[in-house]
Amino acid sequence: MHCRLDRQLTGKELSAHTLASFSVLQGHGEPGQIRAGMPMAAGTLKKLIGNTAFGYWVKNGWLHNAGDRASLTGAGALKVANRLAGRDGGYSVGQDAVLQMADIIRRGARSPFAGGEALESIPGPVSAAPAPPQVAAPSDIRSSATARPPSPASETAGPIKRARPGSKADPSSSLSPAPTPQPQPQPPDSGPACAPRQGAPPFRRSSAGPLYRQLEDLGRVRLSENFYMRDFLYSEIAYAEGIPNLPENPELAIEAGKQLCERVLEPLQAGVGRLAIRSAYRSPAVNAKGAENNNQYSCAGNERNRAAHIWDQRDEHGRMGATACVVVPAFQSCYERTGDWTALAWWIHDHVAEFHSLFFFPKLAAFNIRWLEDAPLRDSIRTHVRNPNTGDKAALVVRGVPTLSDSARAESWRRAFDSIETYAND
Repeated sequence: MHCRLDRQLTGKELSAHTLASFSVLQGHGEPGQIRAGMPMAAGTLKKLIGNTAFGYWVKNGWLHNAGDRASLTGAGALKVANRLAGRDGGYSVGQDAVLQMADIIRRGARSPFAGGEALESIPGPVSAAPAPPQVAAPSDIRSSATARPPSPASETAGPIKRARPGSKADPSSSLSPAPTPQPQPQPPDSGPACAPRQGAPPFRRSSAGPLYRQLEDLGRVRLSENFYMRDFLYSEIAYAEGIPNLPENPELAIEAGKQLCERVLEPLQAGVGRLAIRSAYRSPAVNAKGAENNNQYSCAGNERNRAAHIWDQRDEHGRMGATACVVVPAFQSCYERTGDWTALAWWIHDHVAEFHSLFFFPKLAAFNIRWLEDAPLRDSIRTHVRNPNTGDKAALVVRGVPTLSDSARAESWRRAFDSIETYAND
């Protein structure tokens, strides 16, 4: 028996119905599991929420329309999380209301916008391919190893314009939401080479094995779609001092690195193009050497770098974490011309939801970006570089509170990035 909704929905009921539609089409049992980048059947979604609402979500950059498929952008997933957490005014709804609507949809209710057409069956997720990080439960916006908020962080912000290598960005085009990378369906009988990724083979450090083999095996561990452990092991200190940069606890280092890559670096690279890793993992021995003799290599001591550059040690609160020092090549010409690093800082703040802290350095506009377990998200943005807009080195974000309004932040990065070309990683 199918339950029918024959009346027009408004207000909170309409909001609950929209979120329930996302949840059902993504195949989730709980609205807090709604994810950015997970493909949904676009035709069914239009019938459920209506063409007007569908277009509204697309226009605002919350939904990416790819023809027969649609997916929430990071900003869209954040919009969902805000509604569930009661942070979206009159559109805020409770999980119970969304679950009730989802139950109606699953039992075959037709959309209140679909005329006389009944949706007798609701297709689930378009693809079984691995999905991007999922939205965290609204009751807890702190980072954890099991609950994931959306990657981008601002509803009003749009990504940097992109162009393929060899092409010229259209200077007249306006900033628009970047297409969310879509999982590709696996061809039938594709064999082991095309099978879904099962994760990197476990790393087992053997005291009897050659150092080269240990480094080789560790470097092959895949941390995320585009990053391997090898990308984060190089250290000038280790090279100059002859100290192997190997973790004492490889399993913890790998898990922390995966969280950093999946939650922070992947969404960052998706928006600004290829990242250059300047410095990332340091073994306790390497970091200690860097902090010797009055901080001879500009490293903080081991106590401060646990769960930061020292991925294989937890901090004093028992939290796992990881830091990488990153350069954005696409931003270099802009930084050299203006000396303004704040545009990049604000872009990251408005688009990458799960970093804990940023710290900017003078050369190349390099910055430390940190993921920290069970810690406040977007908690601080600090710098060693003078801010050309204020003349000081004051923090841009302190305890999660930005010093600029939403519109002022967006104006800052839009103005800086308007002429930048960044390249898709495909």
